[in-house]
Amino acid sequence: PKKEPADSLKYVFKFDRLEFLSILEHHLQSGESLNINEIIFEPKKAFLPKENPDEVLQQIKQFADSHHFIFRLAIPLVIREWDMLETKKWLTAFSSNGSRHYEVGNLGGIELLKSLGLELSSLDISADFTLYALNRFSGEELSSLGFSSATLSIEDDLHNLKPLLNKWNGPEPRMIIFKDTPLFIAEACTLTALHNGCPTGKVCGYRTLHIEDEKGERYFVAHESCKSIVYGERAFSICHEIDTIKSLGIGTVRLDFLTRQ
Repeated sequence: PKKEPADSLKYVFKFDRLEFLSILEHHLQSGESLNINEIIFEPKKAFLPKENPDEVLQQIKQFADSHHFIFRLAIPLVIREWDMLETKKWLTAFSSNGSRHYEVGNLGGIELLKSLGLELSSLDISADFTLYALNRFSGEELSSLGFSSATLSIEDDLHNLKPLLNKWNGPEPRMIIFKDTPLFIAEACTLTALHNGCPTGKVCGYRTLHIEDEKGERYFVAHESCKSIVYGERAFSICHEIDTIKSLGIGTVRLDFLTRQ
C-alpha cells in the first residue's frame, strides 16, 4: 500500500561515546528538542577500554528510561574473532536485565544473538543501512527474517525511493539524515606506518589523521582499536530535506554521531 505522508517525524540518535548523553540532555532541556523516541548505542573498545559493560549500559538505560526512550544496542558491523569475547560481554550484559532491542548491520549479528541462547521471536531487531534494502523484495525478505525496522541505504535517491516506498511491504522504513559515512574500513592501523610498528593504544591514543589527495580533497582516518576508518571532511546530511522525506511516508529518521573525534 502507498505510504501516506508522516505528520510528525520521530528521531533516533545513534552514538558510541558516553559523553553524548550530556550533549543530548542539553538539547532536551533547550525547549526546542526534537521528537526523539529512541537512542542506539554502539560500544567500542577504543572509547571504553576499562569500563564495565554493566555499569555503562545501566547509565544509558537510566537516561533512556528517564526520557521514555527506547534503548537499542548496536552489534558492530565488523566483528573479528579477536573481538568476539568483548562483543559477547556487551550483549550478555544488555540481555541480562531484560533488554530486547538490538540493531544489526549484517546477518551474522542474527546468528550471534542465537548463539547466546536468545529467542529471536521475543526480540525487537532493527536492520542497519548496511543490510540491502534497495528494492521491495529485499524489504519483504527483511520482514521474513524478523526485522522490526529497516534503515534505508544512504546511497539511495529519490528516483528509486518514491517507487520503492509506494510498494514497500517490509519492516518500518527509517532514513539516516546525518552521518559521517565510512568510505572504507580497514582491519589494519595506519598509525603503525608513522611509528614503525604498533606503539600500543596508550601511545597512539587512537588519534585521527588528516589527509589530502592530489585534488585537494580532505579526508580523515579515525582509529578504533586497530581498525582504520576513512571518512570525508564533511558529514553526509540531508537535514534540509525533511519535508521531502515526510512526503515519502517516512515516519522515523536517524542522526548518527559516530567515529568523529
